[in-house]
Amino acid sequence: DLIGQVDHIERLITRTAVPVQVIPNDSSCGGIPGTVYPNNFSGWGRIDALAAYQGHALWPEKIASSDQILPGDEIVYLFTVGHSAVQSPATDITLSDMLPANTIFVNATGDYTFDGSTVRWEFANMEPVDSRIVEMKVQVAESFLGTIINDRYQVESAEVTSPVTGDPVLTEVIPLYQIHLPLVSVSH
Repeated sequence: DLIGQVDHIERLITRTAVPVQVIPNDSSCGGIPGTVYPNNFSGWGRIDALAAYQGHALWPEKIASSDQILPGDEIVYLFTVGHSAVQSPATDITLSDMLPANTIFVNATGDYTFDGSTVRWEFANMEPVDSRIVEMKVQVAESFLGTIINDRYQVESAEVTSPVTGDPVLTEVIPLYQIHLPLVSVSH
């Protein structure tokens, strides 16, 4: 089922690798400590082929509707949650995202709960090489200028009990006079 699915195979191999410590705990390379995986000394670790075959890898990805907005504008975050596995579905999947500072929750798609600070989506199961897509909309505070950092989102399941996080998503909130408009030439 994974023939030609290079991204899924890579996720399974990296997420089920056994961490290997090849340097002292206090060493780092390229600013990444040897106790964080992947690192520049041993990467993800030693490949465990049986664990990759039997394992599950969940991965969250998120993109923002824009990388540059005005104060008071809305940001729509599009989440993709994927499941890479060979043998069986993942069950009891939970995707959660804590609202970024200086934003107000507007709404979300799908069946979700919101407790005032965190949005949660739950999926009963995901088959191998399956994914789900949901959206969340927030409004930026009218008085805020700076960077909205959305980096507190994660996914986990009954099979993947350590939460898996995604890359931070940054959106610059700038004043109107800094918006770059395309140049238009006028001919006479």
